[in-house]
Amino acid sequence: MGAKGLNCISPKTTCMHLLQKLRYKTRVGLLLALLLLVLVLNNIAGRANFNQIEKTAQSIYEDRLMPSTYIFELREHLDQERMLFASSNGDAAMLRQHELHQSAMADLINRYEQTELTAEERAEWKAFKQHLHYLQMNRHTRSGFNEHYEQTLKSLNHLSLIQAGEGKHLRANMNAIASTSALMSYLDIAIIVIIGGITLSLIGFSKSIFEQSPPHRPSLN
Repeated sequence: MGAKGLNCISPKTTCMHLLQKLRYKTRVGLLLALLLLVLVLNNIAGRANFNQIEKTAQSIYEDRLMPSTYIFELREHLDQERMLFASSNGDAAMLRQHELHQSAMADLINRYEQTELTAEERAEWKAFKQHLHYLQMNRHTRSGFNEHYEQTLKSLNHLSLIQAGEGKHLRANMNAIASTSALMSYLDIAIIVIIGGITLSLIGFSKSIFEQSPPHRPSLN
């Protein structure tokens, strides 16, 4: 009477299958860990870029747009003072108007100095304040007033050009950061797609390992 056929896998074959499975999963696991690390680092960099864009936009408003309005208002007060000086005789009404303009300009100067100044802007601002000081010292003489008035306006015009240049630079910087952030978001999407593909491949491989039919040894008679 023949012996029953035995369906078994030899220990050597089993170990080979297990080692193959372990090597594959280890490599895939390391690759997934690397991709996840890149994804996390990319996300951190993206948040930093977003914060930088927010900071730049705030700087454009607070350090460039608002100071430009301060310069415009300072110019207006200087024009009013010149007209006041040309049309008045130093009476009490003129002195009151002069004090009002001086108070308004002092407030504008204080607000301007609260903003972030570049080295070039700081040097020009210092020159403006010197010209303004000489203007006030010579306001009782027409020639001295007119001379320092022109110098003061030149400083204000130069400050306006500096503001425009810095605003343009900040806008270009913000656009560059935004472009970089867009590329980083595309990289995030690509990494997610790759991780998804690897995960599906890993699931398919695991199924093939477990669904393999064990080899049949021939029946012994």
